[in-house]
Amino acid sequence: MTRNVPINFVGEFSTNDISWDNVFGFVECIVSIPKDLPQGLLPYRDDSGFTIHPTGKFKGIWFSEEIRAAMKYGCKIEIIKIFQFERGDLFSDYVKHFYNIKVTSTGVVKQLAKLQLNTLYGYFGRKLDIITTINIKPEQVSEYLSNYLVKKIVRISDEIVLLLIDNNKSKDFFNNLKKHTSLNAKNVYNLPIKTNVAIASAITAWSRVIMLEYKMELHKLGIKVYYTDTDSVITDKPIPKFMIGEGLGLFKDELKGSKISKLFVFGIKKYAYEVNGKLKTVFSGVEKNSLNLEDIQNLCENKSLVKETKIRFFKDFSNMKIVIKKMKITIMWNSNKILKDNKYNN
Repeated sequence: MTRNVPINFVGEFSTNDISWDNVFGFVECIVSIPKDLPQGLLPYRDDSGFTIHPTGKFKGIWFSEEIRAAMKYGCKIEIIKIFQFERGDLFSDYVKHFYNIKVTSTGVVKQLAKLQLNTLYGYFGRKLDIITTINIKPEQVSEYLSNYLVKKIVRISDEIVLLLIDNNKSKDFFNNLKKHTSLNAKNVYNLPIKTNVAIASAITAWSRVIMLEYKMELHKLGIKVYYTDTDSVITDKPIPKFMIGEGLGLFKDELKGSKISKLFVFGIKKYAYEVNGKLKTVFSGVEKNSLNLEDIQNLCENKSLVKETKIRFFKDFSNMKIVIKKMKITIMWNSNKILKDNKYNN
């Protein structure tokens, strides 16, 4: 988040209109990734919706700085269209402020500072869904069901019904709303979504650039990467000490020098490993380290698991309260898609 991000959209260009040296933004292009690399350089979402990092030739849209990073390792590009932005440093002061609080505090203060750091840029990538809440009379419900996408109906009393409407899915919602004689401005509450997908995309891409540089360095040193995320790696050998530290942009040795004896990788945010005789598990949807070895073996055999989460928050519009309940979640590994040579095969 401390690197430059797109701030103002300039326009669409071709290579005839702008020099590649001056490009900053997003680029639609055809890329060619050398097939002798141990991994691809750029992410690509295939027809089935899975994101992979393939080699070979394919088409897509990427952040310009991620393409520059890939070009350093042999990627060739054929530019189709350039979406040019001005660049700016929006978050460096913010990050330094809360990071300083995080590293010098404990307890709740540290957790709050960490939360401010971890959640900031994700807000810019939210969907543009705007839910409008309307109070109407019961006899008006059928009219709204015919004209709008109603997300929820809550009967408040015999005289009032609460409707949650997704106006993004409703044609000319506000124009129709103004014309509706039975409603006035006081009846409508609009929840605006502040978003900028260019910022969120660029920051995510920057993290991939940093990880790419690390992974290619590890490859040069003969170190194999078994699993990687936007901020972590699991390798077959210890990584160099210059990559490890406490500052921003450095790895932390989570195992403190210990070695993994067994590793199970099912996908993104779905893995388990055994270290010092203890099983550690990460599986999206359930609490960390809540699975045992039998659970992992069942997942390997494509069996589904039912796990209970202790805390789930539910909105109850009938009495306008937040309710905390236990909830059962079914998890499984989709073995119908096997990753081989960085391509998914049935």
